[in-house]
Amino acid sequence: ANGSCLELLSRKQEEKGESDSDSDIESEQKLSHKKVSREDLKRNELLQIDHAGKEIFQSTRGHVNNEGLAVFTPIRLTIGISTITEFLPPSATEIMSRQTYSGMKADETPFDLVRLMLAHLEERGSLVSTGSIWINKSERPVVDESLTDVMRVAISILRHCKELEPRNLQYWSWYVAAVCGRLCIASGTSLSGKTNESERKRQRLTCFSEARVEASCAVDEFIQCAKNENCPMFFFAVTSMLEWKRAMILLHRHALFSTVNRLHAYTTYRWAVTCCSKMSLARVQSLYDNKKIPLDALLDVLAGLVEQNACDINRWSSLVAALGGVGTAAEEKCNTLGKCSNGCNALQKGLCVNHTIQQERNEDVWWWGKSRASDWESAFFVSPRSNTSTSKDFIRGVLDSNLSAHWKSLDRRQVITARTSHQEASLPDDPQDCMDWLFDEEEGDNDFDIDLSYEQLLPGKHASNTNLTSDERLDTLSKITDKHMRALCLKVIVACHLLGVWHPFVSNSIWWLSVKAHASNSSACESLHWLAIHGLDIQAYIQKRESTEV
Repeated sequence: ANGSCLELLSRKQEEKGESDSDSDIESEQKLSHKKVSREDLKRNELLQIDHAGKEIFQSTRGHVNNEGLAVFTPIRLTIGISTITEFLPPSATEIMSRQTYSGMKADETPFDLVRLMLAHLEERGSLVSTGSIWINKSERPVVDESLTDVMRVAISILRHCKELEPRNLQYWSWYVAAVCGRLCIASGTSLSGKTNESERKRQRLTCFSEARVEASCAVDEFIQCAKNENCPMFFFAVTSMLEWKRAMILLHRHALFSTVNRLHAYTTYRWAVTCCSKMSLARVQSLYDNKKIPLDALLDVLAGLVEQNACDINRWSSLVAALGGVGTAAEEKCNTLGKCSNGCNALQKGLCVNHTIQQERNEDVWWWGKSRASDWESAFFVSPRSNTSTSKDFIRGVLDSNLSAHWKSLDRRQVITARTSHQEASLPDDPQDCMDWLFDEEEGDNDFDIDLSYEQLLPGKHASNTNLTSDERLDTLSKITDKHMRALCLKVIVACHLLGVWHPFVSNSIWWLSVKAHASNSSACESLHWLAIHGLDIQAYIQKRESTEV
């Protein structure tokens, strides 16, 4: 009986094992089928996009010269783009079909799409020279010389679009992007940056000289148009164009890399100061960190962000992080012992206000607060009022209380000084002042021996995510639990920079916090400590109130 039971148990285990094995095989087949299905879906999607592009081209190719289409410029734009995609494999057509200027992604201008399309062709081995053997057998090859011919036709169509509507950003961008793309192909150089120039298989085409002249003229006209339009999105488009390193190095003169970087900084700033988006702000912060723009340009953008939503405390915090503290290291000529009439007597010992900056502002030099001071004074800097008696005895009681420990027990190494601008960073008044880097055949530029190693000196795409409130010492602000006091502290620092350290808003706010702290309000105590860390001498403010009371 026991033998029969064991035999039956063994048989069941074998059957279970076979069942599990079959189940595993079915699962693997399902996963494999699912994987194949995803690949098929992607392939079908690309084929559909490719088919749509070719349908557009086939149905419109006979109407390119139709004068009646002059009033349907968007159709002409579509015809121009489809003229290029007709010659491309599905994967490259998909790149060219992406939406532009949606504000959702960083790589979405026509310059980005043409650049990515060309890099994609090279990386897949699909872009070849006449008579060469291509590696990628899954997609038809694209012969570089034929592609430049096709792009020349498309450029003619796109040029007509921007001539019909000279203020349309899309038409301008696609026209200049196509011109720059044709130049890159004709150069015979690597388009993806991943191919060693010594190992490249394509050669410079005979149309390179003509393509270079055309691209130089197009770029110059586009920058002039952006200047005339004075539109933030035009400046954004120029910024994107200047970040196409391969196209720009092919148009670049030797040893003039600083001017193109200044132009890039200018267009980025002009876009950001009006746009006030997180993406534009990160770009400007990165430029400042790399000493490409002055501090006032960064502050101008951050102040614009505050004006966009003054109720967002994070925006005030970002502005204060960029401003830093109130004082700088004391100058030898400045008396910081309480006799300076320019505001130094309101700061911690060893600090003084920046007299150089004060002098420049008196001379009417532009700075981030020049057109804001009066507006912000009435809109944002309304002093809180205290109902407590302000007799001399009460003020003396505040000074003599344990309250003073919050600003007297300060580690001098903790004190935050004001940020200073990079001396070498400046922005041009006119973008045309930064055009001497651009190739110009009329001035005798005929040097075709382009050194691509200098490409690294040109502006590139912004990749890092810069934290705009990166100053760790601002973390002490979190100890102020009262959100109104936290906002008041930030405004006090901004007001010191914008209106002066002895402005009534600053003095009254510090007194209000002192009264609250005297009543054992912990947030007020932390607020005074935070202001002291940023360079303000709290005792000087209270003593000033005592001396003014009758």
